[in-house]
Amino acid sequence: MRLIERAGVTISIKKMLSMQLRHTYRVSFFSLLFCALLLGCSEDKKVALDRDDIHFAEFYSDYLLHSGVTVSSSDQALVALETSEISELLVSHALTPESFHRKSELYRNNPSLWQLVLLQIRANIQNKPVAAQ
Repeated sequence: MRLIERAGVTISIKKMLSMQLRHTYRVSFFSLLFCALLLGCSEDKKVALDRDDIHFAEFYSDYLLHSGVTVSSSDQALVALETSEISELLVSHALTPESFHRKSELYRNNPSLWQLVLLQIRANIQNKPVAAQ
């Protein structure tokens, strides 16, 4: 077995090669891990509204409009809707109280989806005829 002496330390060639290989494997592993993290973070996932999101946005738009919210309602008093009126709105937009709560929870946990729903609500309010407001 050959021995190499460096800086006053005697090491076998076999042990030195083993240490170099471990270092190479370690560097390779962390480099691959870093690349995987970068790819995972940079993936741009498109979020789209599904049918239930559209129904939710339509319901919420109508709810706001019935409550007195309009595009230019800076000094208009808001009205609290009765439970029966809210139930009618839910039914007219193919929503149940359970689906409404399920969607609300989903939006609470997914801000990017909620932002898309809010944009849809804003568009719905702006596109409603003046007579409905």
